[in-house]
Amino acid sequence: MKINLFLSAKYDNTSIQSELIEINSELLDIWLLNRVKIPNFNSSEEMKQFIVGLNLLIEPIMGGIVGPVGYFYNADLKPNPDFFPSIPDHKLLGEIEVETTDGKKIELEIKRFNSEMPSGNQELFETLSKKTSIKLKIGHYCYYWPESSNPDNEGLFTFPEIKVEHFISFITAHHLKVNDKNELDWYKSNTNDKIDFPVQSGFSSNPRSDEHWCFEI
Repeated sequence: MKINLFLSAKYDNTSIQSELIEINSELLDIWLLNRVKIPNFNSSEEMKQFIVGLNLLIEPIMGGIVGPVGYFYNADLKPNPDFFPSIPDHKLLGEIEVETTDGKKIELEIKRFNSEMPSGNQELFETLSKKTSIKLKIGHYCYYWPESSNPDNEGLFTFPEIKVEHFISFITAHHLKVNDKNELDWYKSNTNDKIDFPVQSGFSSNPRSDEHWCFEI
C-alpha cells in the first residue's frame, strides 16, 4: 500500500504546494521505530487513519506543521468540527486496534487530546515517547544520529536514545535525505509552475504559520 502527501502554503498571495512525498508500510515501520506492528491495510483510508491516530498522540500542541488539512484539520488549521459532533456515542474519526511489537492489542481513539487521554491512547503515547536504544537500517532519523556513521556487520545503525517523532517531521526529513536534497521543490497550485520558496520544510523549528500538509486525493 502506498499513498502520497504534500505540503502547502501561501506565497505572494498564491497557493503553492510541494513535490509529492511517498508513504509506504516500510517507512511507517521506520517512523514508529518498530514499536508498533504495521497492519496489512485493505485501503488507503485505513492507512490514513493509522497515521493520523498515532501522529495525534505525539504531534506538537503548538508549533510544527499542521496536518492533514482536509482530513483531520480544516482550512483554518483547526480540528475539523465534523469529527466532533454533539452525539455522545459518536465514534469521532474512528477507533482502531493497534498492536505493539510485543503482541499487546490496544484500542486507539483517533482524536486530539490536550490533557487526559483514554487509557489506550495514554499507553500508546508512553510507548512512542519513551527514549530507548534501537538499531535501524537507515543512518538518520529526524535530528537523531547513530553512534557511528558506519553500519555494523548486519548493515544496521545503532541509535542510543531515540523516541518516535511526529510524522511530518520524519517523512519530510527522510524524503530529503534519500533524494540528496536540502529543500523540497515547490510549485504554484493552479499552474504547476516551479517557484523558489526557501523554507526548511517539515523539520524546521520555525515553520511558516500557514504551512500545512495534506494527503494527496
